[in-house]
Amino acid sequence: MKRKLRDRPRSLPFILTLSTSLIVVAVVVTASFVQYNRFNESLISNKTTNSTQMVEQVANTLNSYMKNLLNTSDKIIYSLSSHEDALYDEERTGQIILASAYQMNTSIAAISIFDEDGEILAIAPQKPTREVSSIIRQEWYQNAVKNTSSYLFSPPHVQNIFQGEYFWTVTLSRKLDVVSEVFPEGTLFTLDMNFDQMDEYCANATIGKQGYVFIVDENNNIIYHPQQQVINAGMKAEDLDFIAGKADGEYIHAPDDSVLVIRTLDDTGWRLVGISYLNEASEVRNEIISYVSIVLIASFLAIFTISFLLSKIVLRPLEKLTESMKLVRDGNFNTMKEMNSTYEVEQLSISFNHMVNRINDLMGQVILEEQELRKSELSALQSQINPHFLYNTLDSILWMCEKNRGPEAAVMVSALASLFRISISKGKELIPIRDELTHAESYLIIQKIRYKDQFTYTFDVDESLKSYLCPKICLQPIIENAIYHGIDRCVDQGKIHIRITEKDDDILMQVIDNGLGMSEDILAGILLSESQNDYGIGLKNVNSRVQIFFGKKYGISISSQLDEGTCVSILIPRITEDVTHV
Repeated sequence: MKRKLRDRPRSLPFILTLSTSLIVVAVVVTASFVQYNRFNESLISNKTTNSTQMVEQVANTLNSYMKNLLNTSDKIIYSLSSHEDALYDEERTGQIILASAYQMNTSIAAISIFDEDGEILAIAPQKPTREVSSIIRQEWYQNAVKNTSSYLFSPPHVQNIFQGEYFWTVTLSRKLDVVSEVFPEGTLFTLDMNFDQMDEYCANATIGKQGYVFIVDENNNIIYHPQQQVINAGMKAEDLDFIAGKADGEYIHAPDDSVLVIRTLDDTGWRLVGISYLNEASEVRNEIISYVSIVLIASFLAIFTISFLLSKIVLRPLEKLTESMKLVRDGNFNTMKEMNSTYEVEQLSISFNHMVNRINDLMGQVILEEQELRKSELSALQSQINPHFLYNTLDSILWMCEKNRGPEAAVMVSALASLFRISISKGKELIPIRDELTHAESYLIIQKIRYKDQFTYTFDVDESLKSYLCPKICLQPIIENAIYHGIDRCVDQGKIHIRITEKDDDILMQVIDNGLGMSEDILAGILLSESQNDYGIGLKNVNSRVQIFFGKKYGISISSQLDEGTCVSILIPRITEDVTHV
C-alpha cells in the first residue's frame, strides 16, 4: 500500500505551494527595494530643499550687496556731474565726494577716477599710490578700459594701487559721462569692494556638515571658493564640465553622490553653486543597505532551494517533453516517451503522444493525397496536348505525304514522338532541363511547320544549368500561350526566345515573344485562382506545380506591354535530386 502511495504522481497544487513561497520572497525583496528607494528619494528631496534655500539666501544677499554698490556708484557719479562747486574747484570737489562716499560705506575698499592715460585724478582714501605704469598693466584695468557696457564687475583680484598694500577685491568700473577739464572724455570710475564682505557671506553659508557654495564667472572659471588655496594647489577640483551649460536648477552629481544647486547672480552674470553631500546620512542608509542585503541573501537561498525542488519535480520531465517536441518539429515522429512525473505532466505527455500519432497518420494521408493531386495536375497538363492538336498534327503529316513532302513529314513525326516520349518520362515529375528544352523544341518544330514559318524561335541557355531538374512540361504551356494569344494574330513574323540563366543561387527560365502583349487588367488577374480566361489556365497550372514542389518563393512572374510583347519568367531552385520521391 505504501509503495502505491509513493508511486502516485504528485499533484500540481503541491508544486504551486512551493511557487507561492517564491512569490512571497519576491514580494519581500520588492518591498525592501521600494522602501530603500523611498528613503533615497526622501533624502535627495530634503537635501535639495535645504541646499536650494541656502543658495537662494546667499544669492539674494550677494545681489543686494552688488545692487548697493551699483547704487553707491550712481550717487557718486550723479554728485560729480551735478555739484554746484564743480566749476569752481572741480578736482577738490570730486575728491571730497569720493572721500565722503568711502567713509559712509564700510564695504568699499577704495574709490578711484583715472584719466584715459591711467593717471589718478581722484582717489579715496588718500594714500600714496603706485606709478601709472604698474596700474595700467593689470588685467582688471585693461578689461575696464575695453568695456563698452554701462558697467563691469571684474573677477576677484589682488589690488595694489596703494604703495605697500595688497588686498583682495572685486572692482566695479564705469565710464564717466561727465566731460570737463578735470574729468575729460574717457575718464574711468572704479569702485573696489571689500572682498572680505563677500567671503563672509559665502563662507557662512554651510549646507549640512560638508556642504559649501562657490562662484564661477560666465566663462565657467572659479572666482571664489572657500577652499581656494586647496584648489590652487591642485589638491581639490570641482567638476566644472558638469556645471558648464547647465541652467539654473537642482542636479544630482552621481560621481561624488552630491546635490548641486545653481543660481545666476543678477548684475554680474556670475553663477552661485551650492554643493551638499548625500553621504552625510550614510549611517542610516548603511543600515538599510545591510537589511536589504540580508533579505536578498535569504531570498536567494530560498529561491535556489525552491528551484532545485522544482527541477526535480517538474522541470526535468518537461525538458524531456520539450526535447521530444523539438524532434517532432524537425520531422522525427518516432520520439514518443512515457513521462513519470506529476499527474498533470503525465496527462500532457499522453496527449502529446496521441497528437504525434494522429499527425503521423494525417501526414501519411496528406502525402498520398498530394501524390494523387500531382498526378491529376500532370494529367491535366498533358491533356493540354489535346486530341485537336494531335488531329491537326497528323492531318498535316498526311497532307505532306500526299504532296510528296516526306522530309518535312518525317521531321513532324520525329518531333511528335519526342514530345510524347518526354511527356511520359517514366512517371517522373522532375526531369533535367535539357529534356525539358528538347520537349519545348519538339513542340516548336511542329507548330512552326503548322503555322508555315509564321514565327521563328531561338534558345539562349547556360550549358552549366542543363543537368539541374525542373518540373516536367513547364515551358510548353507558356510557348503555347505565346503562339495562340501573342503571335497568331500578328501581321509581322513572330519571334519566340527561350532563355535559361542563373539568378543568385536559383535558375531563371524565360519565354519571351514579340506578340500583341496584354493589358494591365488581364496581366493583374492572370495568375489569380479565380481567373478562368484562356490566358491563365496553363500558366496557373505551371505556377501551382512549381510552388507545390519548391514553395511560395518560386513560381511564375509576367511582364507585358501591349503591341510590344510578353516575358514569362519561371524561378526554380537548383536541384539535382527529385524532391517528389524523397
